[in-house]
Amino acid sequence: MKLNAIILPSAVLCVALFFHGPLTDFWWHTFGPFLTHSLQVVFKTIFSGTVDALVESDGVLRVVHPQLTVLVNRHCAGFDGVLLFSILFFLAYAAKRASLTVRQWLSFFWSGIAFMVLVNAVRVVSLFAAGMWLREWFGFSLGSFLLRQVAHAHGGWITYLLSLAFFFPAMFRLLLRDRRLVRRALEGNQRTLGYR
Repeated sequence: MKLNAIILPSAVLCVALFFHGPLTDFWWHTFGPFLTHSLQVVFKTIFSGTVDALVESDGVLRVVHPQLTVLVNRHCAGFDGVLLFSILFFLAYAAKRASLTVRQWLSFFWSGIAFMVLVNAVRVVSLFAAGMWLREWFGFSLGSFLLRQVAHAHGGWITYLLSLAFFFPAMFRLLLRDRRLVRRALEGNQRTLGYR
C-alpha cells in the first residue's frame, strides 16, 4: 500500500478529531435547519396525529409523543456519519485513484455526503420509532435503558456501517460501468471515423 494511502485518511481523521467540536457546530449551523425542518415534515407524516414536532427558536427539533420526547440537536445532525464516510472515501481514493476520473471522484464524494445525510435522517426516525416500541413492550424503565444503552449508543454506528458497506461497492460499480460505456463509445467513434 502506498504511503499516501495512509497519510491522506490519517490527516483527515486527525484534523476532524482535533476540530470535532467546531466542525460539528459548523455542520449543525449549515445543515441543521434543513435537517430539522425536513424531519419535522417526516415525523408529522409518518406519525400523523400521534406526534407533535416543533422546531424551537434555537433550531432544535422537539418531537413529543405520549411515551417519548426527544430533542434533535447538533449531536443528531449526522456529522459523525459524514466524517466516517469521508475517511473511508479518502482511503478508497488513495488506494484506487487511477480507477476513476477526477470528475467521477467528485461525484462519488458529493453523492456520499448526500447519502449520509439521508441515512442520518432515517437513523433519527428509526431510533424514535424504536424508542416508542421499546417503552411500549418493556415498560418505561427497561425500555428507556434499552433505548439509550443499546439502540441509541450502537444503532447509529451499525446503520452507518451497513449503509456504507452497500454504498461503496454500488457506487464503484456504477462509476466503473459508466467509464467503460464512455470508453466503448469513444472506441466506436474512432473506428467509425477511421482512426483504427
